Amino acid sequence: VGNAGYFNWRRYVDGTYAVETRYATTVTSTDALRMTHYLPDPWFLFVNYNAAHAPFHVPPPHLHTYGSPSDEITQFRAMLEAMDTEIGRLLAGVDLATTLVIVLGDNGTPRPVTDGPWAQDHAKGSLYEGGVRVPMVVHGPGVGHGRSDALISVVDVHRTLVELVGGNFRAQDSISFAPQLSAPGTPGTRQYLFAEKNNSPPGGATGPGHERAISDGRWKLITDNFGEQFFDLSVDLIEANNLLQAPLVGGILSKGSPRAHWAREHDHIPRARYLSRFLIKAVCALGSRSIARWSAANCSQAGLSSKVVQMRSMTRVRASQIARGSFLMPSSS
Repeated sequence: VGNAGYFNWRRYVDGTYAVETRYATTVTSTDALRMTHYLPDPWFLFVNYNAAHAPFHVPPPHLHTYGSPSDEITQFRAMLEAMDTEIGRLLAGVDLATTLVIVLGDNGTPRPVTDGPWAQDHAKGSLYEGGVRVPMVVHGPGVGHGRSDALISVVDVHRTLVELVGGNFRAQDSISFAPQLSAPGTPGTRQYLFAEKNNSPPGGATGPGHERAISDGRWKLITDNFGEQFFDLSVDLIEANNLLQAPLVGGILSKGSPRAHWAREHDHIPRARYLSRFLIKAVCALGSRSIARWSAANCSQAGLSSKVVQMRSMTRVRASQIARGSFLMPSSS
């Protein structure tokens, strides 16, 4: 679907295309349903909806309840509801008692239609949570009811599916979340999520605009050629408070900050040690020199080891061990 929109687009089949005037989201579901009748059991379908990608528009009225909105944010919501309606039609056409269904977003909301409290520069195309944290819903035989708080990367879908069908999977950059499917409360195996974005292909990993992020679910470090940002996602999911803008003592903001009272009521030394370990691993994975210097100074204030600096030279050796190849890439679409 290009600038001409969802009602006039090129539909490719086996390398050749024809102009299609039916609504693109509807055609996607129709094609998927047709494939379920042609494919022999057991079959696998990878269904990619173009929605709710730009250009923003008003979908056919029978697919949504938003009327005829003129603003892009409401049009975007109508497109999402239209896609949800078409996903429902697809699911109604398969046997859900024997079919495992995974609905997964590929990236965050596009910037022009991002609504508060998320900032537009924290949306699609960024390494902030608004760009890389996406919904995933799983339904099927053996899937328990509930919500999992385990860290899961999109690359983990591969190993999980192979395991569920009894295959042999040896790649190290994918971790099965099959245990969480049967029992959502089961702790996850993945310890870190690693995201990377390169805005300057000619410069590679050292070019301007190259960004990396690592998170253990609570602490998150984002680094690029221009600096670092560090967030506590447990209290700042929209990543509005960069902790590196103020001195840290024991893993929290120093006295006088809005969180000073938290320090007085909690044993902050164990938390500081935990933070120190995370920062050491983040430095090794991301190769961040300024965060290494900052970490050494603040860990020293907390009476902790300053071995962050000593480990900086081991960046390349340790990166694969620490991140374990857990790459979560925002979509370029």
